[in-house]
Amino acid sequence: MTKRKAIAIIFMLILVVVLLTGCTSNQPGSSQPNYTKYAMIRMPDGSIVQGLCGDTSFGSCAAVVVIDGITYQTGAENVVVIWK
Repeated sequence: MTKRKAIAIIFMLILVVVLLTGCTSNQPGSSQPNYTKYAMIRMPDGSIVQGLCGDTSFGSCAAVVVIDGITYQTGAENVVVIWK
């Protein structure tokens, strides 16, 4: 292996390590303060259901949201979840 190839491999390894170190999650974790979820759902008749949200589950294009003990299943485009 030539010196130029060795330097290129070392540079690429350092670059990969730096890029992978910056990966973080936007979801609140156990080390962060406890957040309250507040959700708003647009209903088919145009009305808005809103309140403190107990549980949320989002699929590729569907959402299941529990507000005040009532479970709503709708498209993900109809739901806004706010972390406070």
